[in-house]
Amino acid sequence: MTERQYYLWLRLIPDIGPRGRRNLLRMFGTARNIYYAEEKILLSDEAGRAGKKAAAWRREQAGDMEEIVFSYEARLAEKNITYVALCDETYPKLLSNIYDPPVVLFCKGKTEWLQTDMAIGIVGARSPSVYGREAAGFFAGRLAAEGITVVSGLASGIDAEAHKGAIRANGRTIGVLGSGINLCYPKSSYNLYEEMSKEQLVISENGLDEAPLSFYFPLRNRIISGLSKGVLVVEARKKSGSLITADQALEQGRNVYAVPGRAFDKLSEGTNHLIKMGAALADTPEDILQDILPESEGKTDIRKDIFENSLENELAPLEKIVYSGLSLEPVYIDDIILMTKYPVTDVLHALFSLEKKGLIKQPAKGYYTVFI
Repeated sequence: MTERQYYLWLRLIPDIGPRGRRNLLRMFGTARNIYYAEEKILLSDEAGRAGKKAAAWRREQAGDMEEIVFSYEARLAEKNITYVALCDETYPKLLSNIYDPPVVLFCKGKTEWLQTDMAIGIVGARSPSVYGREAAGFFAGRLAAEGITVVSGLASGIDAEAHKGAIRANGRTIGVLGSGINLCYPKSSYNLYEEMSKEQLVISENGLDEAPLSFYFPLRNRIISGLSKGVLVVEARKKSGSLITADQALEQGRNVYAVPGRAFDKLSEGTNHLIKMGAALADTPEDILQDILPESEGKTDIRKDIFENSLENELAPLEKIVYSGLSLEPVYIDDIILMTKYPVTDVLHALFSLEKKGLIKQPAKGYYTVFI
């Protein structure tokens, strides 16, 4: 077998987690050495539980070990799935430096995108507000437009909006599954999973047909942060998986950013707490770009660019007032009328005109936000 096939063999040993595999690799140096290790050494206290599991599986399979690996590779190929092993030159450098990197990453899509060292993880609530959805898509699109790869977990809510924002900007995005590589979880993300498997990249450290067990998701989160230069939390409750990802990012020496939210909003408790604890406040993508792209200094906010270009097209005075009073947070039409103090028909005409020009939109009937 090749060196990478020994790593696949190590990954296929049942009932050994990332830490057990890591401990065996630290003891034996390579997966090949584990494969050929004397049984008494594998059964030693130093090798621990993982060593005993490896020895037992090796005994049970006897002469079929190589066939198991070859057969598994054939099944992967049938489903257009590849894998990258920890020993490969193509294994992502940032991820290889974390405490317990996956020994194998199973991949569907454009595997070469793992080579980027300019990626940002974006995570947040599974049932976000309209503000959270808009913010996730806005940040992801802006970062992707600058060549930053957006990494997230393909979950519903903020994760999905981040992936979609990067796709709309014709950028790169990587989805990290907490289930087997050929299983989409949650099912609500199936269409996105299918699209990204062909045009983007979906990865998992879990192989074929592995169910989305609850303890896989914290493990998944360490990969999101491990692939990234930093992690942006958009919306999160005070106790959530997103904050676990932020903690893991800090442990890995990554930057943590948080989009500020409204006081008393349960979905903002987590992000506002992160800011209190020292996370960088990010109210524009430039806050992140200036950290990771030195040449980005002096870049202007994309909303400002859009607005200034619109001014050149001679927006009417009321249109300027209405647009300047809107943001990513939806504003009800009655409040817009009160804000402008103009007649109802004039405000309605301005809103219609701005919407027609592609500057604002209605995420829900009667509510308006800037278009991003």
